[in-house]
Amino acid sequence: MKIYPEYVAKDRVMQPGQEGSAVDALDFVWKGSRILGQIYVPVHTPGEKHPLAITLHGFPGYTNNQDLDHALRRTGFVTVHPFAPGAWGSEGYYTFDGLVECAMALLDYCKTDEFAEKYHICRDNIFFVGHSMGGMTSINVLRRRDDVKAGVFLAPFDVAQFYYEGHTPDELRPLFEEGVILRTPGNYMDFLLQNGADTAKDLLFIDAAEGIKEKNFLFVGGELDPLAPPATMCAPLYEKAKALSSGKAKQEYVLIHSDHGFNDQRIFLAQTVANYLADLVE
Repeated sequence: MKIYPEYVAKDRVMQPGQEGSAVDALDFVWKGSRILGQIYVPVHTPGEKHPLAITLHGFPGYTNNQDLDHALRRTGFVTVHPFAPGAWGSEGYYTFDGLVECAMALLDYCKTDEFAEKYHICRDNIFFVGHSMGGMTSINVLRRRDDVKAGVFLAPFDVAQFYYEGHTPDELRPLFEEGVILRTPGNYMDFLLQNGADTAKDLLFIDAAEGIKEKNFLFVGGELDPLAPPATMCAPLYEKAKALSSGKAKQEYVLIHSDHGFNDQRIFLAQTVANYLADLVE
């Protein structure tokens, strides 16, 4: 299995005897709901295996980061990009705990013989890459699952933090209003605020330190990010997990001089992620 980080920002052309890149539809069922998305398939040489990156978008209304999907595919990853339950055509309801449950169900789906054989997945090299609310989801998947080789957390948003000392849930209202309308089982705003309260204990970042202390992870924060300030949403968990760690895992923290969506640093962001993951693929 070989990774090609030099193709992060350069087209990779199919060579004789290889199968070309493709995009397939993701369509799997979670709790009776169809979850949609895309599967980005890299150039394939018969007989080889590919690592898998499951990429999770943030709160709907922000970037989907699909440029990152393409970049990781060019480097040799099969990249699976789901749309969250209740958002962008996926069925079901949008809930914070549901994001984590659905992501773990997707992980199981991608590890099935049918999926792994079709896309030539190496099941020992599965990674989660999440932005904002997808970063929250990825942190909470990594703490619960030992079959994820590493988590990459891009401007992760600690929604649970707003239910503890120094914050108030009302601070979330203007942030939620900026997103697209989501499918929820009750009044949109009231439901999200209550779901945040109901799930805060299980999803709070700082409490994930014990679960990720011996695991590979990369935090990427935006120095100009007002939504998920790295000083409060990256640094505390990173520092606590590192302090508990034996030092054997690959644990890194990168600050980029950009905003919440890394809007003017997309190539550097892709290079940072691809280079980190390339060192772990084996």
